[in-house]
Amino acid sequence: MRPERNLLFTALIAAALPACLYLPEQSVENKGREPLLVTSINVEEGETGLPRNVSIEVTFNQPLDPASLSEADMSLTSGALSSAANIRYDALSRTLIYDPRYDLREDLWYTFAIETFPLSIMGTVYGGDPVQVRFRTGTDTSPVSPRPGVAFEDDVWPILSGCSCHDVETRFMDYVIVYDAPEEFLERSVSTPSREWNDWLVVDPGHHESSYILYKLLGDDRLGMPTIMGEVMPPGAPLPMQDLETIRDWIEQGAGP
Repeated sequence: MRPERNLLFTALIAAALPACLYLPEQSVENKGREPLLVTSINVEEGETGLPRNVSIEVTFNQPLDPASLSEADMSLTSGALSSAANIRYDALSRTLIYDPRYDLREDLWYTFAIETFPLSIMGTVYGGDPVQVRFRTGTDTSPVSPRPGVAFEDDVWPILSGCSCHDVETRFMDYVIVYDAPEEFLERSVSTPSREWNDWLVVDPGHHESSYILYKLLGDDRLGMPTIMGEVMPPGAPLPMQDLETIRDWIEQGAGP
């Protein structure tokens, strides 16, 4: 077979294969990509007077694979005292959030550490310095403002309905987002398997970090690394972050009507 035909044949085969985060036969220690790194932590080493309900936020240079996140890989301790926590991940800002389940004790030194790091969404491993930060609580707690409610038809549908290349007539790539009625989107996209990323859903109710549609709307530039998802949608004019936050909050609320 001539070299140019061989290359064309290989490209056609690759295009026909279903996309996934990383191929099972590949090592997740992908040496061909930039390493995963921490870019910022909201708590400084030696900081004092922090609210007793402080959440520790660690931001990365690349999006994280939600399946690789575990509370067991992190710790918040003060001597023999340890604090249980809930782990959240904001895919829009690439930020891991460590939420202690109860208010910390007042005027006490704590140490937060990550023992085992998550993977990036494309399987790359952490290549930075160890994360360990020591801080001291104050006596107060900070007020927590609940996120405003998001209504699908009033708040989300007007954003999605602007994706004209994926309406029922155009059907770009044979994939439809914009249906004749918003109820059809809910029926056909919420809890529906993604064709592009194996084992993911187009919209995963309650879990924006594992909803394919949000990553497609973010695009590679805002994800911070090249992926296999192709062009950002909608083409030419990516959605502003405020619109993506609205979609994120709707998914977190359960992706209902």
